[in-house]
Amino acid sequence: MDERRAIIFRGLRRLRKQRKRKEQQPNYVPPIPYVHKLVWSIKEEGWSDRECLEYLRFTSSEIERLLSAFQLDTIEWRFRNTPTPEEALCLLLFRLSHPHRLKDCMRTFGKSRSWCSAVFNDMSDFITTKYKERLEWDGERLDIPCLTRYASAIEDACGASRIWGFIDGGVARPVHNQQFLYAGAKKEHGIRFQGITTPDGLISSLCGPWLGPTGDWKIWRESGVEDHLRALMDPLPEEERLFLYGDPAYYPGYGIMGPFRPEGDEDLTPDEEAANIVMSGQRIVVEWSFGHVSKYWTFTSFKRCNKSGSSPVAAYYICAVLFTNIHTCLRGRNQISDKYKLSPPSIEVYLGI
Repeated sequence: MDERRAIIFRGLRRLRKQRKRKEQQPNYVPPIPYVHKLVWSIKEEGWSDRECLEYLRFTSSEIERLLSAFQLDTIEWRFRNTPTPEEALCLLLFRLSHPHRLKDCMRTFGKSRSWCSAVFNDMSDFITTKYKERLEWDGERLDIPCLTRYASAIEDACGASRIWGFIDGGVARPVHNQQFLYAGAKKEHGIRFQGITTPDGLISSLCGPWLGPTGDWKIWRESGVEDHLRALMDPLPEEERLFLYGDPAYYPGYGIMGPFRPEGDEDLTPDEEAANIVMSGQRIVVEWSFGHVSKYWTFTSFKRCNKSGSSPVAAYYICAVLFTNIHTCLRGRNQISDKYKLSPPSIEVYLGI
């Protein structure tokens, strides 16, 4: 009996301590102070081009060109928000460029947390809706003369003929619903995209998203890229057709070449092994291009900012890829275009203005 009483008293003492701790903790958390700004602009803030490049990845004059191209006056903002086009675009660029918290946006742009969140998501949705189809396959730009120019650049660089680009998958990394988003091959959780990198340094095709476990072959079949390739290549003689180069997961997809594989008991010849080594070194440019996305738009790689189910993670990544390509066009080069000595198109050609 005494032992039972002792257990009860210990439990009561524990409850009293827990209640006391809760009473000591303040229930009210005051809002984060910020200086309200009626309208935010680069000129009013006095940002130099160096600051613009650091926080927005583009100079002030380049942002003016983007504003002209995007035509943001047509956006229907939620919750009666009325940001200026410059304000909305700069907020999107500011948050994507680094895992800035909403409280960072509040202090920079002088608006409430809910305002910054709504405008950021509205901008992401608008850019994704406007350019997703062009990112998947730009029929105006990716014609036979363009692909032939790509193939010539690759042949000049490594000697491989009739290859116009390199294909592989990339992963964006949310953390909710992990059982559906785990990509076993990558050993990580996320949603998957399919990218085609061309020798001018662009991700010339981005298809997705798919759940993490989806295989490369299934993604290829569902992406619709094969239909575009058939429309371009079927009218040509077989000896003039061009190909993508990818890993064995994409073989034998239409319009795709892969590494040599041993047949039966026969080993690869020395020439075939050498060719595989050379092409493996070329195919890495796909990883470079996805690396550029993570480098310039760090927000897309920060797990705490990208929670599937509570944020439009795919839209953020699609915007980041678009801005990466635009960045390459405006700079006139990147690591990949330098490798193949082929300049990217102008921003007007890329965006179809």
